[in-house]
Amino acid sequence: MGNSHGLGSGGARGGRAAAGDARDGRHGNQSAPEKRVVPKPVPVYGPKDTGRAVTVDFINVHTKHFTSRIELMQGKVESLSKTDATDLLVVYLRARGDHKANRDSALAALNRSGISLVQLEKQTNPNPSYRRHYHCWLSESLPKPRPDGFEYDRLLVYEDPGKELESDDNIALDIMQCLATVIGGEVEINSVMLPLMGGLLSHSLRKHFVRAAVEITYAWMMMGLPIRKIRILLPHDTDVSKDLETFRKLKDSLGKQDLPSKKKYDVYVSYAQEDAADAEALMFYMKETRPGIEIFDGAPKGLKMRERGIVSVPTINAIKKSAMILSLLSDDYFQSKECTEAFSLAYCSDFD
Repeated sequence: MGNSHGLGSGGARGGRAAAGDARDGRHGNQSAPEKRVVPKPVPVYGPKDTGRAVTVDFINVHTKHFTSRIELMQGKVESLSKTDATDLLVVYLRARGDHKANRDSALAALNRSGISLVQLEKQTNPNPSYRRHYHCWLSESLPKPRPDGFEYDRLLVYEDPGKELESDDNIALDIMQCLATVIGGEVEINSVMLPLMGGLLSHSLRKHFVRAAVEITYAWMMMGLPIRKIRILLPHDTDVSKDLETFRKLKDSLGKQDLPSKKKYDVYVSYAQEDAADAEALMFYMKETRPGIEIFDGAPKGLKMRERGIVSVPTINAIKKSAMILSLLSDDYFQSKECTEAFSLAYCSDFD
């Protein structure tokens, strides 16, 4: 009995000791907890409560005379701070006269701000040449006073001709070519806002538009387009992580590109395929009358935009290395994307 009692007592004491050890073990775990991997929170770009437009990232574009910037922003079109006031707002229409607006489109922002695009078009009397060749028209200065947050002076209205809806690079090219044509003279434009929302949020466009817009604007700025800031605006209530990733990859790659500075050609001859015979006769005459002249034959390759890339690098390099450009203007010339691209790039370039 004693032994059994002793064993019992000892067992009880042993049990209490074991319990004490367990408590000590728990106490030890509390003093030195295991490291836990905490997932990083998903970043929120832009205040979702107000939609105030903010800059997410930017790319510096270093040119001969100054440094320009391509900015990626997020927010509402009509929620721009006065410090970010922009000269030109690009408004996208699915077709000429189609004023149906998506909730977050630039056109909807105009409507909410009490600005009538129909009335503005009547007052402006758009240049028919811009509409025919670039599907754009430039408005007069917007009336004052303007609503707080709608910090824009003019509109560049892009009227999608239909087939362009599935080709984001064509839309961006049209816009840049129109800008290259209208800038200068009495129209002073130093900053442009390109909203990627509304009609431009369709699935077929969103996948590539950021890349197209950045590459094309970068090329035009490098060629000399005198715009200090081009802003790409994304919706305030949308996940833009993939767009930001695309933008940052372009930021890394574009910064490594160098355009040639030495002149290699005396003249760059640009012409449509339909005018090839006249162009060849002209180049033959120049070589006969001026021996030793270096001519770059800008014969169109007839390639689709996707096949030759969003921006034609050979065209850019050849124009940059040419002292002047000679274009054989015709109706066929302005119907060719390659020709109008070369013409606009040359228009921006600093020729000697």
